[in-house]
Amino acid sequence: MGVEGIVKQYREIASYRAPDAIYKYTAFTANPTRNRYQDIVCLDKTRVVLKYDVPPSTDYIHANWVRFDRHDRTFIATQGPLDNTISDFWRMIFQEQCPSIVNLTKFVEQEKIKCSLYWPAEAGKFTTYGKIFVNTKKVESEDKFTIYTIELVPEGCSDSHIVKLIHMTTWPDQGVPQSGRHVLRLLRKVVADKQDCGPVVMHCSAGVGRTGCIIMIDVILRQLFAGKPVDTVDVFKKLRDQRANSIPVDVLYVFVYISVIDYIRAKLPGKYKEKTQRFMNDFKTFMTQRLNQ
Repeated sequence: MGVEGIVKQYREIASYRAPDAIYKYTAFTANPTRNRYQDIVCLDKTRVVLKYDVPPSTDYIHANWVRFDRHDRTFIATQGPLDNTISDFWRMIFQEQCPSIVNLTKFVEQEKIKCSLYWPAEAGKFTTYGKIFVNTKKVESEDKFTIYTIELVPEGCSDSHIVKLIHMTTWPDQGVPQSGRHVLRLLRKVVADKQDCGPVVMHCSAGVGRTGCIIMIDVILRQLFAGKPVDTVDVFKKLRDQRANSIPVDVLYVFVYISVIDYIRAKLPGKYKEKTQRFMNDFKTFMTQRLNQ
C-alpha cells in the first residue's frame, strides 16, 4: 500500500468517533474558559480527574488517559496549557508522578498563540504556579529539541518530584517533518528516562494532532518490537475512543507510516531498501503537492 492507499484508508475512517455511550463531555462543557479550543472535546470517560488541592481548586483539566492493551506505557494526552490552567497542569504532573512531558509545539505559530510558557525557561530559575513551586534545575540543548530537568514542590509538602520536559520545536507550522528519524529519537529519549514508570504526558496545542500522531507511532512500534501483528485502523479507533479528534488530518496519518518505515530502514537497511525508498519518494511528492495547494 503506497501513500495514495494510506490516504484512501484514512478517508474511510476520518469521521470515526467513540461510540455514543462514551462520547460524552459534560465536564468539558462546564469549563469553557479552561478549554483552548471549543471544538476539541474532552471525553468524560477517560478524562484525568484532578484531586490535589480539590476543593477549592477545580478537578477539571483538558486531558485524557490513553491506554492500549498489552502496552506497557500509559499516556496522558492534553492541550497546551493556557495562562489560567498552568497551575492545573502542574497539579496533574505532581498528582500522577509523571516522569516525562513531551511538548511538540512552539508557543506561537503563524502569529497565533499555541501554548503558554508554563515553566521557567532558564536553569536556576524558579516560580510558583498556584500552590506548586517549579524549579528548572538543568537545561540541555540537543539537535531538534531541548530537555529541561524540573523539580516540583507543592506547598506544605516535603517531597519533591523530578520531571523531564522534552521540547521539540522543529515540527513545521504546516504539515509534518521530512522524515520520522527525529520522532524516533524523541521516543528513545522518553524510553531512556530511568523514571519511566508513570504516565508520559504528551501535548501540542490542541493535544490531538501531533500528540495523537506520536502516541500512535509509539504503540505501533512497540507492537512490532513484540512481534505482534499491527492493525493501524484498530489503533487509530482505540486512540479516538480515548482522546477525541486525534489525528484530524490525513498528512499526520501518513506520517505514522513514514516513521514506522524509517524505523524499518534503520533496523534492516538492506532488506527493503528499494520498496521503502519508493515509498519515501512518493511521500515527498505528496507533501510537495500539499504545500502547493
